Amino acid sequence: MNKQRRDLIDPNYGMVIHRDFVPLYADDNYAKFFGFKTGQDILELPSIFILVNEDQKEVALENYKALMSGEVKPQVRSFRHLDQNEIEYFILAIEHIVDWQGEPALQITYIDISALTQAETKIRESEQKFRDLIEGSIQGMVIHKDFKPLMVNQAYANMHGYDSPQEIMALPDISIFFSDNNIEKPLIRASQILSNQAPDPKLRFKNRRKDGSVLWVELVERKVSWNDEDAIQTTLVDVSEQVRMEQKLTMMAMTDSLTGLFNRRFLMDKAAEFFALERSLKSALACILIDLDRFKQINDNYGHSAGDEVLKAFSTRCQSLVQEPNYFGRYGGEEFLIIMPGAKAQEAMQLAEDIRNTCDREVLETKLGQFSITISAGISSLISTDMNVDQLIDRADKELYQAKKSGRNRVVGLTD
Repeated sequence: MNKQRRDLIDPNYGMVIHRDFVPLYADDNYAKFFGFKTGQDILELPSIFILVNEDQKEVALENYKALMSGEVKPQVRSFRHLDQNEIEYFILAIEHIVDWQGEPALQITYIDISALTQAETKIRESEQKFRDLIEGSIQGMVIHKDFKPLMVNQAYANMHGYDSPQEIMALPDISIFFSDNNIEKPLIRASQILSNQAPDPKLRFKNRRKDGSVLWVELVERKVSWNDEDAIQTTLVDVSEQVRMEQKLTMMAMTDSLTGLFNRRFLMDKAAEFFALERSLKSALACILIDLDRFKQINDNYGHSAGDEVLKAFSTRCQSLVQEPNYFGRYGGEEFLIIMPGAKAQEAMQLAEDIRNTCDREVLETKLGQFSITISAGISSLISTDMNVDQLIDRADKELYQAKKSGRNRVVGLTD
């Protein structure tokens, strides 16, 4: 007799990110799927390919190659898996291509749907009507007509912060869950489904729970017959944790780890974007390159920890002075870059002087004590002969060099 999983509980979630099956990130839940204790145990493996069942290795390899080459798009896949004790369970795998340290990698969110799969099997054996309700169900499910709920399961109620399906059934409609009450796109999608058109099979939406908090969901919808009338069955997967992880990875990719400012890569991408836009519009663009004067002396006299605190304190000070739509970030070492879309050289000169005067007048407060610093800055603005953004920044760098050469604690740059 086939062994079956006995832990019929809510689905468990796990995530792994890998490149060529070499693990780059894994959470603890993913590790537990395969009998490990923590995600770190997975990261110590040379490859997660050894975790794939033998009869699925060839398919897994072909699928990975097709995804990373762009031959197929990431999708939701389900498969049967045997754990180390030969006990079967069923996995739903949600694929995403992500940027990891500047190169693409495959992110997979695993959802243990053993309980749902087994429940679905029993229902198929007992009653056809319930087969239609459960089929395709991952977690929450609602059947509605013109967004008036006709059937809601407990999981859907739980996802949206309600105690029971009856509370949702008592609502006038489920559009109150839509972010900003934007019902236009859901109306179009519902019309397509009811007219047997084929909208995107899976979409991600930002919903709202009963308490107003954000709920990110991916949904699958189809037309069903309910009481002899056409209705829509919507099945939801809560991907809030996955979205938070993606946002965290995105933030890590664009943020300097010490100061929390934008990093050089992000600044250069933004600068190139604004360069192309402002040049096409024949508009203005300016930049400021800032360097902390005699910063090496702080590191030499007080240690690198003090130097780090000074960089963080200086970053905090400038954030209060640099306003939107300008972008401020760490260019490298003790150098900082400000990108000013739509601004002329004189505006950049004024901002740079504000920063310089503030530093000249006020000491920096850090947890290691007070430090007096001055800054030097170079200004440049877009000119007609500029062919790329590097030329704009190179001129600011040359002006910064002149500021240093002229005695520091000054701003140098061309005016309009």
